[in-house]
Amino acid sequence: MSPTYRDVYSRYEKGLQAFMEKLDKTDPRYDEALAFQQRLQENIDRARRYGSTDELEADRNEIVALLNDLCQDTLGHSFNELCKGEMVWAGVLGRKLPWPLLLVPIVAAVLVLSLLGLKWAGVWPAQPAPTAVPTPAPSAAPTDRPTAATTTPPPSPTDTPQPSPIPTMAPLSGAVDTDPARYIDNRSGPVEVLQSFYNALNRQEYTRAYSYWNTYSAPTFSQFKEDYKDVAAIQFVVGEVGEEAAAGSIYNNAAVVIVAQTTDGTIQTFTGCYQLHMSRPGNYSDPPVPPLAIEKAVIHQVTDATALDVLLAQACDGSGIPQGRPLSPEPTPGPNDTAHSFYIDNRSGPVEVLQSFCNAINSYEHARAYGYWEDSAAGRPAYYQFTADYANVATVELITGEDSSSGDAELFYRVPAALVFRFVDDTVQTLVGCYTLHMWQADLQTIPPFQPLGIIEIDVWEVDYNADLPALLRDACP
Repeated sequence: MSPTYRDVYSRYEKGLQAFMEKLDKTDPRYDEALAFQQRLQENIDRARRYGSTDELEADRNEIVALLNDLCQDTLGHSFNELCKGEMVWAGVLGRKLPWPLLLVPIVAAVLVLSLLGLKWAGVWPAQPAPTAVPTPAPSAAPTDRPTAATTTPPPSPTDTPQPSPIPTMAPLSGAVDTDPARYIDNRSGPVEVLQSFYNALNRQEYTRAYSYWNTYSAPTFSQFKEDYKDVAAIQFVVGEVGEEAAAGSIYNNAAVVIVAQTTDGTIQTFTGCYQLHMSRPGNYSDPPVPPLAIEKAVIHQVTDATALDVLLAQACDGSGIPQGRPLSPEPTPGPNDTAHSFYIDNRSGPVEVLQSFCNAINSYEHARAYGYWEDSAAGRPAYYQFTADYANVATVELITGEDSSSGDAELFYRVPAALVFRFVDDTVQTLVGCYTLHMWQADLQTIPPFQPLGIIEIDVWEVDYNADLPALLRDACP
């Protein structure tokens, strides 16, 4: 008889499902539970796809220990009990241990966590920020709140003083659009990266905002959040943007004026000089391809808010950031433009992801194109197969229909799309189908690294070159 194998990770998924079903959505720690659910599910997906590693096991150990505490606090019993009554320890795969031995790693984990003082904040205790990176944001002094004496009866509602409303910050002339009502995740150029960075801050999506920094030059995540915790809204105007190419790398510099409103209504003005960096994507033969990101920022508060043009002209003076040749404004690509004359790296929505994917193919940047698949997607092909499939593609044209979305904490998008491939031998192939994309809500991703919108499934079929594409697209995603 053949042995029966079981998925050793399914118990975690059963426990997660039971926990999320039992926990009331109005519970103040529900978002915390969603964050743990995301972390553990992504860990399991990686382990299933690539095999477990010491790093993945260590991460599972930590998540399970934290889930045990959270379940105990909210439901009155542990996460282990939710996993079908079996004691669960992420490092013990495929075998059961006698219960005394099971207690050893659990007690050890509790002692380690106690000694480290780890507490739920999504990160380890804050470390000092690297001295090379100045604190880029203002902070407001905390407001003292007087406490009423217990012997004093509460005032009647009519006598209760009402706080004065905080005035809305006046629109800044020439400001780049960072409206929090929009979701902007665009790395197509230096201005777009800064726009996405400040849009994330305005939406209080700190993990996403942190992702626009190069990891080797950024402050710690805890320090980063501390710097911005009292900022309610930010606007910025961009001045001269420069570019300098060097040995396979691209460096950009940008002068900005920043106007920030703190949570107590205070308005503060800053000048800033940013340096951004990207290695040329075409130089990468294998993924991942690091995107354009902030490498350095020199920010100064100004008390004399003179004319914007004067502030912008002085923003990079003395910053130590090299100033490249000035860049002229470039045309903005249309919604289906994918030509290699553009550089498009935009994850603001599902159509933008497909547009970026096709732009990477047209630019022969296959490693970048592969990166638009979600890492843990079950439908993602192996990279060697992916590059073989696209090796002889000369150009690809994108035509999309009306996309749809679903989900609450997890967002799923379905995009009907036609891709018209022209190969190096001048033959043409048209594929029509449905592209499914996924991401967790950005505000629920409370621990780096941020996972952006990505492709998880493609269901396509070949059609005649002269087929009625609009009609086919209407039914491509039933």
